[in-house]
Amino acid sequence: MLRLTLRTLLAYLDDVLEPPEAKALGAKIAELKVASDLMNRIKSVMRRRRLIAPPVGPDANMVSDYLDNTLSPQAVNEVEAKCLESDVHLAEVAACHQIMTQLRAEPKPVENASKEHLYSLIPGMSPSADEAPVAAASSTRQPIPGHAGVASNETSRASGQPQAATHSAAGHATAPVSHLPKQLQPAPFWKRALVPAGLVAVVLGWLLLIVYDPSFNNTTTEPEEIAQNDTLTKLPDEQAITTPEVTKPKSTENEVVDTTETPALTETGENIPMNPAPPGDAETVPKIDVPNPGEIAATPGQPTVPTEDTEGDTVVVETKPPATAAEPAPKAEPPALKSPEMVYDSAKGVLLAFDPQENDWSTVASDTPLKADQQLISPIPFVTSIRVANGRYRIELEGGTFAQLLAPTDQTAMGVRLRRGVVSLERPSESADPQTIAIHVRRSVLIVQLLDPGSRCLFHLVPREPSAPNQVLDSDDWEGLFRVQAGRVAVNSIGMAALEVEGGQDMRVDPLLVPMAGGDANDDSKPIAVTFRPLDRIPERLSISRPRQTTARERLASTFEQEFVAGQPMKLKLSQIVQQAEEQTPFQVAEWGVQCLDLMEAMPEMVAVLAKTNLPEEARQAAEIGLRNWLALNSTQGELMLAEMKNYFFDETPDTIYRLLWGYRPAEASDAEVAKQLVAWLDHDNMVVRELAFYWAKTLSGGRDYGYRPFVESKQERSSAVGRWKDHINNTGALAK
Repeated sequence: MLRLTLRTLLAYLDDVLEPPEAKALGAKIAELKVASDLMNRIKSVMRRRRLIAPPVGPDANMVSDYLDNTLSPQAVNEVEAKCLESDVHLAEVAACHQIMTQLRAEPKPVENASKEHLYSLIPGMSPSADEAPVAAASSTRQPIPGHAGVASNETSRASGQPQAATHSAAGHATAPVSHLPKQLQPAPFWKRALVPAGLVAVVLGWLLLIVYDPSFNNTTTEPEEIAQNDTLTKLPDEQAITTPEVTKPKSTENEVVDTTETPALTETGENIPMNPAPPGDAETVPKIDVPNPGEIAATPGQPTVPTEDTEGDTVVVETKPPATAAEPAPKAEPPALKSPEMVYDSAKGVLLAFDPQENDWSTVASDTPLKADQQLISPIPFVTSIRVANGRYRIELEGGTFAQLLAPTDQTAMGVRLRRGVVSLERPSESADPQTIAIHVRRSVLIVQLLDPGSRCLFHLVPREPSAPNQVLDSDDWEGLFRVQAGRVAVNSIGMAALEVEGGQDMRVDPLLVPMAGGDANDDSKPIAVTFRPLDRIPERLSISRPRQTTARERLASTFEQEFVAGQPMKLKLSQIVQQAEEQTPFQVAEWGVQCLDLMEAMPEMVAVLAKTNLPEEARQAAEIGLRNWLALNSTQGELMLAEMKNYFFDETPDTIYRLLWGYRPAEASDAEVAKQLVAWLDHDNMVVRELAFYWAKTLSGGRDYGYRPFVESKQERSSAVGRWKDHINNTGALAK
């Protein structure tokens, strides 16, 4: 059986072990907490960005010998101790092992120059047998002290200095001896230059063909009379010519023609050369009519120009462009609406904005202008305040809100697209006029108008949770709560009359899952209407209550706020905060960090948190809730989560956790098979499985727990509580009747 060392663990991660060895080693890793923690640490450091180069430590040759298993046991211990102490060295060794594994599976071509350089660095490398005479004839190379067997030209290669040509015994310079084996040496120069020379010859031949071919160099012109015959229009024989006729290419604008350049024609028309009949597809050349000078007068807007004929009279030349179809006037585009000024003005707290280039979230500084279409996150426990239009109205994002600011439209001053959380709208007392704001929820739109100065309202959006494996949730599977806290607010949706709601009233909001009147049932782009229903009692999922602010909570919030540094990628930073929870981070801060990853929908980071066994219970449960939220918003991509779990859990555990995260329908409480499976999972070796199974067993049974505690590690201590659950199933037949 393989020993559990760092090298065998790297081989297990890169899947280079035989199946029986991998299975045995996986079972051993699952048993040892130290091994599973080290494996998670390796995955974490390899994904970490902006790691600096190792300052000191094992050199490249020592690392390569370690990966090839050619080091002495003492040297192996030295390398592994250095890797366990430093994340930088651990990431380097793990990455080298992964790269070499991939190269073995899919070899990549290596340039000859690189091979030559690497061979020159190997001490004692001798030329091939075919090169022996040349090497013997060359001058003796003096070895450098401390590098026995290494020639001077080899040392020059290793030091980066140019290599001098070798000299024969007669003093004649010869080419430097290559250290590559014969099969790796590059082809002779004449062979490598053969293809480019052939291409150059083809190009030169083509250029000569162009220069000397008569068809490419024909400068012969036709006589002037023939050129005129090609452009004149045939005249009727009976038409008398009283003035010179001018012909020119087709034109669409009035032009002035100088008739002095036209050849002189006799008045009888007998000597006028007649054009041959044009071909059927020839373009008709427009004819310019020159009226009698005594019968034309200048027309306003018509250009007139004196033209000298043989008698010195002045005539007016009028051109008549061919009639063309009138082009429709371009449709004027409505002017773009200017977005109101939006400024993040919270003195305390944290606001995160998404950076598409980094594919990560970054901290927004206070008093920073915000842009339309900018995605924002307000983490728990902070509240974000945004001043709009110089304080004419205000937007607040409660902690745990993911929203996006929208540009104004013809009907609304601006909009907010809410993905989850709570958004509050307020019209300050000094505001001059009512403000209308659109709240977009999936395909639905709420039009909110703050009627009175001092009016304030909020909207709470909660996505529906999945309740079956691989359940595809529609984009309108959500429920919301609309509350007017002060003043009067008019609210309506697409195609609905405005509903006036006074302060202190709550309305339940549900999407109306039918197409609008006149719309296409298959048109997903058309907004969906919503319904508003008065509430006698607010459901637990829609309840909105801020935790009581205590001195301890304020101190923890200040500690959490200091972790948000501008310019840092926050996914990595939050993962580090949670990973250090047991050592130096309070459990409340660790829970807030996981909840922020939940808002970012950072599924891989939450899976890594779920796999860490020594985390506080609150942080682990926040990861379970976050992964269920991710499934609710990305229900068609569940296989990505399952694949990520298989990197951290073993055997059947990933499939079990994946099934429990999808949840159960209330009707399954009476299913005997579901009850037996959940109770069997209460005794599972993995705490995440026990915790999720207990949650669903308690939920489906109406709140029973029978004294069971999932965090108890000893099976013997859990046995009595598990026995009571089994008795309940035997008596009831299921979790509930």
